[in-house]
Amino acid sequence: MKKTIWLFVAIAGIAGMLLGIPQGSAQAEPRFEIHSRPDFVYLPEQRFSIALRGPYDMILVEDVYYIHRHGEWFRASHYRGPWSLISERDLPHRVSKYRWSEIRDLRDAEFRRHDRGYWEDRHRHERDRWDR
Repeated sequence: MKKTIWLFVAIAGIAGMLLGIPQGSAQAEPRFEIHSRPDFVYLPEQRFSIALRGPYDMILVEDVYYIHRHGEWFRASHYRGPWSLISERDLPHRVSKYRWSEIRDLRDAEFRRHDRGYWEDRHRHERDRWDR
């Protein structure tokens, strides 16, 4: 009987390791302090937005937020979270095909295409929409 129990425990442990199920160590939910929705620059050819300013590298794709922090990716349905750690393969392809330096360059180029009034009006409209 004891042999059967130990055999079951060993098989379950090996199966858990192979399937990537954590054994007794829960990962804490990532915390990001975001007090207000960042202003975003929409990149029309890439079909996503990137935060203009803010404490984090944040991207918005179809009402889903992504943060890139220290080489890891996080996802949330609201800019304040809750955030979940994801793998790079879970990113939309339109994001994963670019390096961060390329995304920033694209954002900066798009931002320069318009005057200050354009962006102030756009950001005011977006803040009004999200604050409802």
